[in-house]
Amino acid sequence: MTSMNKVALIVAQNHAELSATAAEVDEVVVLRAAFAELGVELSARTFHDPSVDWSAFDAVVPKLAWDYFHEPRRFVAWLDRLTAQGVRTINDARLVKWNHDKTYLVDLRDAGVRVAPFVFFPAGSDARAVVHRLRAEGWRRSVIKPSISGGAWKTLSADLDRAPEIEALARDILGRSGLLAQPFFDEVPRSGEWSVLFVAGEPTHVVLKKPREGDYRSQNVWGASIEGKEPPAGLVASARRALAAAPIAPVYGRVDGFLRDGELHLMELELIEPYFFFEHAPAGVVARFAKAILSALRSG
Repeated sequence: MTSMNKVALIVAQNHAELSATAAEVDEVVVLRAAFAELGVELSARTFHDPSVDWSAFDAVVPKLAWDYFHEPRRFVAWLDRLTAQGVRTINDARLVKWNHDKTYLVDLRDAGVRVAPFVFFPAGSDARAVVHRLRAEGWRRSVIKPSISGGAWKTLSADLDRAPEIEALARDILGRSGLLAQPFFDEVPRSGEWSVLFVAGEPTHVVLKKPREGDYRSQNVWGASIEGKEPPAGLVASARRALAAAPIAPVYGRVDGFLRDGELHLMELELIEPYFFFEHAPAGVVARFAKAILSALRSG
């Protein structure tokens, strides 16, 4: 590809509302300006829109598809159509499909990445088996969530004395997707969750997300505080190893996890729609992001 004029940035159908409540900056605005500086028109589109001619774009970037998990089959079918039409997606459509379900954590764990403990239940599993397994694991307090989810959607943290509530949510989740169960990680509310941001395989900045008092969720929509931080020793190297374990090298990504005994325990590898905390990034990171997208197109 010798020239690039148009890139589609995939956003949620209710992007304006989500951006106003869950983000500190509207990434459509800052990215559009960065691409414009490079002579490229960035257009916000949703994957739900059947009227879009995707072949009119040089690339499609699902960076803000914050609602894909509400219709995952439709999202995957859309990716398959783009591939069939020869439309380039960044990150690679195969990587996006791998990353859209948290079962990717099994692959990372098998590859030797230090993944925070979890148990996976396939869709259609008996909800009672979830409670039984939590007891068997000895997890007095646990967290359950859909294996296809985002933003703490349908996520519950509860002690085992709330077994009926756990079972009810598990039944709802398992009717839609797989389920991920984990012990409650005290480190997150106590010390926070770290995010390391990467562009073209290189770290750009690090943030620490601390849940509000009495909560465990690290998203700012739930009241968490976010601040740019100098990373502790070894954090970036561990995050880099986690990123390198992905089956295809991502152009952009975010590694989320907590520290235990000084070691990073991976919670998420966000390669589809990570909020990038550009407001906490050094000058030039937004431009680096845009240039990395275009560089990937030229090399692809």
